Amino acid sequence: MKNRFFLAGLFMLFSVLSVQAQKKIKVMILDGESNPYHRIDIGTQILKKLLDEYQPFEVEVVSAPGKDGDFSNFMPKFTDYQAVVLNYDVPTERWPDPLKKSFEQYMVNGGGLVIVHAANNSFPGWVEFNKMIGVGGWRDRSEKSGPYWYYKDGKLTEDTQPGSAGSHGARTPFPIKLVKTDHPITKGLPPGLDAPQ
Repeated sequence: MKNRFFLAGLFMLFSVLSVQAQKKIKVMILDGESNPYHRIDIGTQILKKLLDEYQPFEVEVVSAPGKDGDFSNFMPKFTDYQAVVLNYDVPTERWPDPLKKSFEQYMVNGGGLVIVHAANNSFPGWVEFNKMIGVGGWRDRSEKSGPYWYYKDGKLTEDTQPGSAGSHGARTPFPIKLVKTDHPITKGLPPGLDAPQ
């Protein structure tokens, strides 16, 4: 169920790009490291297969060096791609400043970014990355990284109380309710689904 909504969102986002372009959309899947709870090796393979099957995309996988790897020569040419799919979860200090600046410039110039699940955990101390991902993020983030957002009594609520950010309780079924149905990513999706039994 969760995978269906993720894939629907991913394809809808890329559909917006594909309407604007007649030629193939060049996409980089950037991986290389993750936390112990997620199998990026399998995730990257699945993402690549799905995007390869959807004809408008030309997909390349770029793997960053691991924890003790050498980043001195790792400088992907982000500008060669219309979108970067980040399937990558690392601490702030993993990327040297020139690499961060290169990615920031790519985004400022209109580059696309798709965050895959645990990638929102990356770079908690990188202010510009926190702006890029908008909402989300674990790994040592607090209220200083941004507020909690949730719906309460039908209204979007901002919680700025001090405390750690990013957590989830036990994994249990839950109903899904679409709040904004006219956004390009959600347009055409059902208004909600009951929790699976």
